[in-house]
Amino acid sequence: MNKELMFSSESDEWKKILKKINNKIIINNECYEWQGALDKDNYGVIWFNNKSWRVHRLIWVIYNGNIPKEMCICHKCDNPKCININHLFIGTTQENTKDRDNKNRQAKWDKHIFTKLNPIQIKEIKKLHFEDGISYRKLAEKYNVCYATIREATIGRNWKHVK
Repeated sequence: MNKELMFSSESDEWKKILKKINNKIIINNECYEWQGALDKDNYGVIWFNNKSWRVHRLIWVIYNGNIPKEMCICHKCDNPKCININHLFIGTTQENTKDRDNKNRQAKWDKHIFTKLNPIQIKEIKKLHFEDGISYRKLAEKYNVCYATIREATIGRNWKHVK
């Protein structure tokens, strides 16, 4: 068992943690949004059994039992603050990534805090490379970025949304 909760659904610990969780949610449409502490990814976090938990994972364990190793608890509603058990499902990392990509929720490079290029420049770079034959190295010098940045954008590994 990977995340054990050593109590039955009728125990005082179970009731206590659910009461604590219920006191920190608001209902927004059908989402039960966590109003307590959030982690860097905007998921609710709570301290329980001497451990920090993402609240949606703890809710899953309380209602459905332990989460198998290598499995994710995913959101149908795509709201990381939501802890409504009816909005959660179990899946592999690959399934979660596919769900994210199908819903077009992946981060775009132009929104990244450290990006040095923008979509207009990426279009220019692709044109200069594919139509004019300018090398990755020359483009990297021109745009003041590293060779790998140009290569990854040109082959479509990064900036996939820019055609």
